[in-house]
Amino acid sequence: MTDYLIMLLSTDWFLPFWSEIGICVDDAKKADIHEGCRAIVRRFMGDRGNYFQIDFTDKRRQETESLLIDLLGRLGAGYVRFVLEKEGSGSNKDEMSTGIMSSILAHDLLLRDEGTAGPVLDDAIRTGVIEAIVAYDVDPNQFSRISVESDSTWDVYVSGLLAETPGTLSNIAFFAAQEIRLKALWRRICERLSEKQRVDLICWYRIMAASRGIPINPVPSFIS
Repeated sequence: MTDYLIMLLSTDWFLPFWSEIGICVDDAKKADIHEGCRAIVRRFMGDRGNYFQIDFTDKRRQETESLLIDLLGRLGAGYVRFVLEKEGSGSNKDEMSTGIMSSILAHDLLLRDEGTAGPVLDDAIRTGVIEAIVAYDVDPNQFSRISVESDSTWDVYVSGLLAETPGTLSNIAFFAAQEIRLKALWRRICERLSEKQRVDLICWYRIMAASRGIPINPVPSFIS
């Protein structure tokens, strides 16, 4: 995962969206990290044109991680390492649950219950959640399109390295952004609703998720 995160931060297409995964640094430091990540990519790729042909031994992985840690340390951006480690530690199950919950809370709550199958949510809960929803400049679903539309020399190079698994980097960006947004939304919801209302909201959400035939626990582990 560290390799992928370094590659993501090396791209031009994702440069305007670092804050979406919790990385907020000034422009000068951002440019240095961006270029430093490119140097690390060149280091572990060597003259290979396919990412899956590189050395995947623990020694090489540790060397790559050390290069990233050294880069961030020199730039006084140690907290970025914490962000990257956190984003790289999530489970596939949590990623799926986060995407599902984000979608249902952001869209179903904007619809009225009348005339629809499923439970009726109390208006006070609905209002509290709607008030907590924030409008963002970019929909993470757009990362896939934005990434393939980039024609910069570096982005074309990185895309070629991952030609066997297109969408890998945009998917990482998508799920990381979804998690950060959902965590922020849930904090705002908790400020507006009582404990009982939060329980009622989660019960409503579980029923709505079950009505879609979702086979996993649809509540991410960080939601309580």
